[in-house]
Amino acid sequence: MSARRGHRSVPHPADARIEAWAPEREACLAEAATALVESFAVVIAVAAERTMVAGLDADTGEDVLFVLLGDIVFLLDAEDVVPVEIEVRYGRWSGSPHVGLAQERGGVRRRDSESGRPARSALHRHREAWWCAATIDV
Repeated sequence: MSARRGHRSVPHPADARIEAWAPEREACLAEAATALVESFAVVIAVAAERTMVAGLDADTGEDVLFVLLGDIVFLLDAEDVVPVEIEVRYGRWSGSPHVGLAQERGGVRRRDSESGRPARSALHRHREAWWCAATIDV
């Protein structure tokens, strides 16, 4: 995790696992959401066709991460759109993600793998940065 902000997929038996890090909590959540999108879609230089703003009310940071990732999976499955731009703004634990969406065409292609559902998540401050991880049931 040498970059100040980033994400990665980590091998995990029978599931998908993502990790993300950033100096700010909101940026860390956005990185985690981007990692999830990259696990099931290929997005190549696509501008958002529309923006969705949603509320993320939760008791803990882990709950905020869990709800955010669940909403992304819902968008793919129910509305057939893929998040291509993700920004998170919020207060203590209630969030307001701004998600730019694009239809699955052109520079957006869904991978052969299923999307899945978030199963477990963690979000915490580590030294001078935020770190989060989630396991996705596929």
